Amino acid sequence: MQWGSLTLAAVRLDAPAREDTRGGVTALHPVELDRAARMPSGRERDRFLGGRTALRRFAAGLLGTEPQHLLLDYACANCGLSGTVDHGRPGYRSPGGARQVRLSLSRSGPWALLAGTTDPAIGAVGVDLEDAGRAGFAGFDAVLLTPPERAALSRADTADEAGALRMRARLWARKEAFLKATGAGLFREPSDVDASGDAFEGVEFADIDPGQLGLPAELVLAAAVRRVP
Repeated sequence: MQWGSLTLAAVRLDAPAREDTRGGVTALHPVELDRAARMPSGRERDRFLGGRTALRRFAAGLLGTEPQHLLLDYACANCGLSGTVDHGRPGYRSPGGARQVRLSLSRSGPWALLAGTTDPAIGAVGVDLEDAGRAGFAGFDAVLLTPPERAALSRADTADEAGALRMRARLWARKEAFLKATGAGLFREPSDVDASGDAFEGVEFADIDPGQLGLPAELVLAAAVRRVP
């Protein structure tokens, strides 16, 4: 599906394709494989590999090339490293290719949400995928919400517990998408980010209907884009 020039897709990660040398796990970079090898859980490792495999194929489709031709091009806004690093904002590029692709990936359980664009007017993208039930922990409002967001929740119909829970999850997903789009990640407190409007600090938000991507109804999806000044 599309949100403006941003393409979004969802994949299930239970069965990564190891045998496909064009775009499967065997086509991943050693840095990606080494990171997976350090994971203690076999299921988590397979889902990580499945996510990276899906992202490579997704990026190749946007760039019009084959997945095995892509070069790793991750970038970390905090440490300044880029290229063949195992953290930071995800990225791939084709050798000698003039077109750039902006990417984001979010995982929740067996599902992954992918987003990307080759629009030169978009400087960065971010997506997040959350299970609405995870937003019900004690202290959520104090830890993650701004005062205006807490005020908006207090004005909502408190009798609709499920609706309030989903509203919290929607704000959480928007904040995570914002932090990915800006590259701030864990270095900025979510309670500093006001996600109640259509945009914040130049980053635009969108809520995505999970049904449009074939995802379970209990999941909450958000996308964010930062345009080039």
